[in-house]
Amino acid sequence: MENNLNEINNVQIQLLRNATMKIKYNKKTILTDPLLAPKNSYHGYLPENKDKLVSPTSDLPFSAEKAVKDIDLILVSHTHIPENGKVEFAYSDHFDQKAIEIIDKNIPIFVQESDSKGLKAVGFNNLVSFQKTFSWEGISFERFELLHTDILSLKPVVGEVSGYILRADNQPTILWAGDTILTQNIKDKIIEVQPDIIIIHPAKAHLLLSEAEKDFFNSLGMAINKDTNELNLLIGAEEAIEIAKLAPKAKIVAVHMESTDHSTVTRKDLKEKIKEAGVTNIIVPDNGETLKF
Repeated sequence: MENNLNEINNVQIQLLRNATMKIKYNKKTILTDPLLAPKNSYHGYLPENKDKLVSPTSDLPFSAEKAVKDIDLILVSHTHIPENGKVEFAYSDHFDQKAIEIIDKNIPIFVQESDSKGLKAVGFNNLVSFQKTFSWEGISFERFELLHTDILSLKPVVGEVSGYILRADNQPTILWAGDTILTQNIKDKIIEVQPDIIIIHPAKAHLLLSEAEKDFFNSLGMAINKDTNELNLLIGAEEAIEIAKLAPKAKIVAVHMESTDHSTVTRKDLKEKIKEAGVTNIIVPDNGETLKF
């Protein structure tokens, strides 16, 4: 009987690449933020790479078709897909064109309300958008807001991002804090929930802002201080360590590294910082690696 219980309660997180994971939870397989094209399929985010095919910067561990096989649900933090369904800026590194092409249009997709129109425009028919909580197949999903930019005036350009908390009977609680800077809201949520597993994106993605870009955004009423030279989009190693210290009993899973051209923290960088800080609860998986809890 004990072996059967262990099999039922086994939680697995397999990192495929970037924020694309297969999470086995409560006997269901959840795919997150599918970025499925081969390496070097899209133009980059950095100004010098806007006309070069440089992204994704790493390969999937196996075929895109295998990645979407035997999944029960897709959970999406955000898409960067506009309401008309046309991806005009670089590409969506959280729901790309390859994913749009090969994923079954009838599979359940949980997504924030602001992204539902874009996914509907590209043909998906089974969308569930919710502001706070939703229950499905014995799993409770709680949504909370993240902040994908440190320049608040540019939030309409960068877009909204969701974090999620997954709960189920006899299962560890998972908190997924995706593309975000570190905010007090996230710290408070971690302290409140006391999750067993926390998934973070400590790639320190950022974009340099030219004077012309600052002038352009200012002309649109999106005020940017003239002394501000870069747009920070994700936490980095220092914030990952802060989260680990805030939740010393949790297992911290660090993903989203070495997959986009505007990300600056590598796995090696993060591991070195972790060692220097003496932190022991951060796990840094490779593409294709499966973690069991």
